[in-house]
Amino acid sequence: MRFLLLTHSVGDLRTFHKKMWLLDKYNINSFWLKYDGLWSFIKKLCNPSFRDFRVLEVSDPKELKIGVLAKILTGCKLYYDVREDWFNYFYELPGRSPRSLLKASYMWLQELMLLPFVDKIIACDEWIRKRYSRYFPRRVILQRAYPLKKHIHRPKKGITKGKKTLNLVYIGGVTKYRGIGLLIGYVLRWNRELKNSIELTLDIYGRADRRDWLPIEHEEIRFLGRFPYPKVMSLLGKYDVGVLLWSPILKKFSHNIPIKLYDYMAGGLPVIISQHGAAGLELCRADAGIAIKDPYDYLSFVAAIETMLKPGEYGVMSKAAIRWSWEHNFDEDSKDYIDAIRKEVG
Repeated sequence: MRFLLLTHSVGDLRTFHKKMWLLDKYNINSFWLKYDGLWSFIKKLCNPSFRDFRVLEVSDPKELKIGVLAKILTGCKLYYDVREDWFNYFYELPGRSPRSLLKASYMWLQELMLLPFVDKIIACDEWIRKRYSRYFPRRVILQRAYPLKKHIHRPKKGITKGKKTLNLVYIGGVTKYRGIGLLIGYVLRWNRELKNSIELTLDIYGRADRRDWLPIEHEEIRFLGRFPYPKVMSLLGKYDVGVLLWSPILKKFSHNIPIKLYDYMAGGLPVIISQHGAAGLELCRADAGIAIKDPYDYLSFVAAIETMLKPGEYGVMSKAAIRWSWEHNFDEDSKDYIDAIRKEVG
């Protein structure tokens, strides 16, 4: 019997890649499938050779109803991987409309009705674990978005004397609420002023559906699109600093910890991040970077860069990032998850 992982995206496979690699490591017969609509999935279920799976895992509220249907038709176990707080996102999105509020309410009610059919709920952080433990405490498994051991780099030695360029990197969704516009503006302003005679560059790995809110591109700013996850992790070695200036306006950003934070640290990169919420607290616990209290304050960004340029500071942060990554990795944090699947598929 097999394990089926149903994905909602083939472009951003960071979590899915780690799960499939881990399942293969433990010799669990598994495969993944992109969800491409209700009728397409029903047609696949009608194929006896396709229905040979014992566990189905979904990772999005809209896929949950498909999972329940598959459970009814095949008798499989249903796992629900929760990695986003979409409800608060739609409720608190600036400029929200009655339609977005209705959508959030519908998603919440639908999930509440379908949760009794779920056998295991996979929570990616403590906030989500506590939220779903109120309903089914024995069904919740904690599996955080830590890096795989194989993706952890060696610590960087530090900023060498005479270095002309400090290379910044951002991984993930490109939206104004993730501070991309702010960050680009800060990089361009720093380069105009050249306070330390060192230039900043910024590479962005992610997809921007709209760029009308972004500054005009410059040669020191590169939009590189989406890369395969293993490729991005290998490329982190050529960068100096990971950045994430989340806006404090969304409650979603106050308790979710983004995958990119752990990816940066696994690459040995000191991180500059908004102090806002759980992500800022996580970075402070790791002591692997600088949390900016106000991401809208350019001088705070300048102070963070200047601190990293001080002799010895950068190397200490990089070592702390690598140490944290070895102590908090996806391989060891997934033991409960793997044990649960093994009991089902043998």
